[in-house]
Amino acid sequence: MDLTNLYDPNHIYHGLEAAAEEWTQAQLVADQLEKHGEILLSRMMLEAKDSGNAIGICKEVARARPEWQVHIQGEVIARNAAQRARAKYSNYQALASARQTEESSRRSLTR
Repeated sequence: MDLTNLYDPNHIYHGLEAAAEEWTQAQLVADQLEKHGEILLSRMMLEAKDSGNAIGICKEVARARPEWQVHIQGEVIARNAAQRARAKYSNYQALASARQTEESSRRSLTR
């Protein structure tokens, strides 16, 4: 969305749609990584058990593995991207509201 444009409902609509799409895609990636993390952790816990670790410490053994650390870093980055996309959408909503107020004020002044 171009901040220099005057009130253009069609332009605002398309900007909001693009921001909403970006937000939902970023949220999808974050959600998929979260679900994949559950599967990854389970697999690594089973591997820890198969390696002879006591069942009580399998989760800690799995979480200490480099693969888990890489996964967590990716999940945090994906969550951050989703939060940023949500903030961008909210900012577009605020801009749309401000443009609408600006246009309403301009029309009132020209009467």
